Amino acid sequence: LNRLRALAPVNALGGILDALELVLARTGDGLLAYAKDWRGDSKEAEIIRGAGAAYVRVLIPFLRRAVLQGVFGAPYEREAEKDGNVDMSQVNSKQVAEGSNALEAVLTEWESWLADASP
Repeated sequence: LNRLRALAPVNALGGILDALELVLARTGDGLLAYAKDWRGDSKEAEIIRGAGAAYVRVLIPFLRRAVLQGVFGAPYEREAEKDGNVDMSQVNSKQVAEGSNALEAVLTEWESWLADASP
């Protein structure tokens, strides 16, 4: 990712982050639909919950941080992300809405489902 940083135009960050968040939201939504429809045994359901938790709590923050810090060198505040208050003024002069809003909705739905599905 460090080699890409020298080539990445900073004004493209908003669009790239929005596209990433939209893809992550769609994937998370599909995985959640699969998890909710699962009718297998409890051990397999536990594996699906674990995979979903890893996707939401590990992979999504990792990929967002990799793009923000690794490619563009923009600051990344994990606490701000947890609160849903990522400072988008660093991204562009305008806020990225579509991908960010979709991802936030999927993350909220996942966390709610994980809390309800806990044994």
